[in-house]
Amino acid sequence: MSDNILLQQALEYAGRGWHVLPCRPQTILGENGKERFKAKAPLIEGGFKNASANPDTIRKWWGQWPDALIGVSTGPSGLLVVDLDNKGDVDGEAIFAEVAAAHGGIPRTYSVKSQSGGKHLYFKRPEGVDVPSPNGWLPNVDVRASSGYVIAPPSRVIGGGAYTVEDLRAIEEAPPWLVEALNNPYWSDRPKGEKKPFSGHATPYALAVLKGELEAVATCPAGCRNATLNTCAFRLWGWVAGGELAEEEVQAGLEAAAQACGLGQVETLKTIASAKRAGMEHPRNTPDKKGNPSDTSDLLPRGFSKKKGGSLPGLWYTEPAKHEDDDPVETWIGSPLEVLGETRDDESDNWGLFLEWHDADNQKHQLVVSKTMLVGRDRSAVLSALAAGGWRFSASQKAQNLFYRFLTEYSTKRRVRLVDKLGWYGRNFVFPDSYARFSAFLSDVSDVSNDSAKLQPSDKEKSCRTLSDVSDVSGGEIVVLQGYTQKNVFQTGGTLQGWQESIGTWSRGNSRVVLYISAALSSLLQVFLDNLESQGLHLVGRSTGGKSTTLFCVASVYGRGRRGDYVMTW
Repeated sequence: MSDNILLQQALEYAGRGWHVLPCRPQTILGENGKERFKAKAPLIEGGFKNASANPDTIRKWWGQWPDALIGVSTGPSGLLVVDLDNKGDVDGEAIFAEVAAAHGGIPRTYSVKSQSGGKHLYFKRPEGVDVPSPNGWLPNVDVRASSGYVIAPPSRVIGGGAYTVEDLRAIEEAPPWLVEALNNPYWSDRPKGEKKPFSGHATPYALAVLKGELEAVATCPAGCRNATLNTCAFRLWGWVAGGELAEEEVQAGLEAAAQACGLGQVETLKTIASAKRAGMEHPRNTPDKKGNPSDTSDLLPRGFSKKKGGSLPGLWYTEPAKHEDDDPVETWIGSPLEVLGETRDDESDNWGLFLEWHDADNQKHQLVVSKTMLVGRDRSAVLSALAAGGWRFSASQKAQNLFYRFLTEYSTKRRVRLVDKLGWYGRNFVFPDSYARFSAFLSDVSDVSNDSAKLQPSDKEKSCRTLSDVSDVSGGEIVVLQGYTQKNVFQTGGTLQGWQESIGTWSRGNSRVVLYISAALSSLLQVFLDNLESQGLHLVGRSTGGKSTTLFCVASVYGRGRRGDYVMTW
């Protein structure tokens, strides 16, 4: 008897009637450093289609490849295996559990922990029933049934993890709802939305869905093109039924995408019409913040994801598998990066993105990237600016091109207002690298005039207003100074009490110092005054007459009061 545990287990599986095949235990690179053979790929010609339960054949295979992973061809083995993964902050196991609970649940069955930390649920496939094997049936949920294969315990990927039995129990029958759902191309895990007429304007969420579905059709490889068109068209007609997409736009987009992937016109029109009849009965609407999926203010472009853990957290791109028995190709793009919103000015021009990230010292950096920089040769300046701020990114040209694509296609409802000068902007006081929103500042002020000079209401409206009367022209948005590259001279140090006990106390009795400090403090009150032009005070006197000392005292209101900081010379 052989002491090869993999061979012994492969023979044991064959004894159950399972058809097995040897698979590569590690990825092999070519002389050029590029991937030549992928780990888990079949070692035999014909792949899973030539899997066998013959003991002599199995001994021959593992005699030739003693470290080979054990692949189980699910079709001839009578199995239906649900592959649950957890990638890019999307928990496939939780999603499948939620869907299953809504349809009657699933029985506890034999399960395996995969080398990547996911889970394989094994079910018996109904005898004589053909069940498809879709990739991405649900987010991070794949299925292997009448075709395809899975890697079985105790296989171990060299340089990776092992496949281990997680729940050792009898394999249960696949629940009827699951078999029915997999065989119904129009099955949807989402509840029906509300039918609505098209308003004339497509919603941002639905437009993002449209873009992703059309891309999936246009790039679909041969062998699954019509099925992909059918599924994507069904979903898109649901958005038409929900009143969030225009019928003509969806029809034209589907026809163009089908033509791009190589489908004929007659076949295309027939498939689209069939999907339309079903999809229009399943209206879809943009979910609110309490619904599923989660808040839709940000829609990552198709294929992109954010990972929090692992050796390379941050932004990733997953390229769909080209063949059914291949794994998706993942590309690391760069370290964690957040898009705080889309930027534009008061004229709704100069659109861009407001980015934020942390460097290796955990210092926060922010950058406004104009969308014009993403066109042509200028886009390399974006990476240069990010690199200057300590953002880590892949050196591969492919990853960098994917990053530019990410920025170009990113969709968010959050808006950022660009302004061209410091100071008041509505209720916001704009600093070089931040802003302060005075939503409660002086909220109790009802009359800033003194008691000895009461103003009539009409005069008062002309001279001053409480903050509650001041319109917030930013609409509550983030406000950013456009194109500011100098350092922020507005700094804080110490406490208000300390300032009052020092400079405030020492200034008493000096009318000129009090005047100039009062002028500095009064600038905040400009928010209450209309059409007030910029003004200033000029201090003239002999050398050593206290001009510089006065200047430093005044500068301490907003800065550090030192030459080179808030105090500038010319």
